[in-house]
Amino acid sequence: MSDAIGNVLLFNGKSEPISRLDELNPKIETEKIIYEVIRVVDLVPLFINDYFERLSNSFGLLQKQLPFSKTEIIELVMQLFSLNKIQEGPVKLVFGVGESPFNLLYIMKAHVPDKGGYENGVKTILLFAERDNPNAKVWNAELRYRSIYELEKSAAYEAILVNKDGYLTEGSRSNLFFVKDRKLYTCPDNFVLPGITRKKVLEIAGLAGIEVVFEPIHEREISRFDAAFLSGTSRKIVPVRQIGETTFSTQNEVLKILMDRFDLYVANYIAEIKKRVNYRS
Repeated sequence: MSDAIGNVLLFNGKSEPISRLDELNPKIETEKIIYEVIRVVDLVPLFINDYFERLSNSFGLLQKQLPFSKTEIIELVMQLFSLNKIQEGPVKLVFGVGESPFNLLYIMKAHVPDKGGYENGVKTILLFAERDNPNAKVWNAELRYRSIYELEKSAAYEAILVNKDGYLTEGSRSNLFFVKDRKLYTCPDNFVLPGITRKKVLEIAGLAGIEVVFEPIHEREISRFDAAFLSGTSRKIVPVRQIGETTFSTQNEVLKILMDRFDLYVANYIAEIKKRVNYRS
């Protein structure tokens, strides 16, 4: 898998060379897979309580039992970073929940825009597709490879999913927001994977006095909005300059407020965690 970095992965709790990734994980395209991506900054797993809750929920939606406690997951993540002598990055947790259960952890290459993308926004495309169970973070090989193909063909950063009724739901690897007249718009929770970064953006918006409207946006309506942005574990908040043929301003006041406050929120979270002597428990 080309998104893996470092020298070592963990497979069923044991360290293995990263060169064995494909060999150790041969059924990821056919088996039922639950996965999660957690961002680690300066050896602090960000928002670990939220990620653990979502991971547990994904298992529950498939009527499965998560085989690890939160503490055990943190220990595995810290072991992985220690073995690779890396301080930060996104770590992918993969759980096979089919006939041959397994667990796999490896550090990923961060799929983030360059500095210009954060300043000037990114190009996105419309992809007419939807997840079978959007609230569960379950591997969908067909959707992933289709989105990669379309993104490479159009030289775009992200694909915005459009459901059968013509409503924009989320990105293939991110959540989607719009801004209009100092109001923030996003799809209702039952239509999307409830992203942890999305959750924090909503909290920050509330603290900043920005009204949030949970409303699905039809593809015909996107031109009426002032700005748009994506949120995700590795990418944080990414301004969007284009969705399909529609362009947006990336100098929007609400967007700037949220980007600045999110960075501060993360910095404060890390500082608070580092104050705790036993923050892993």
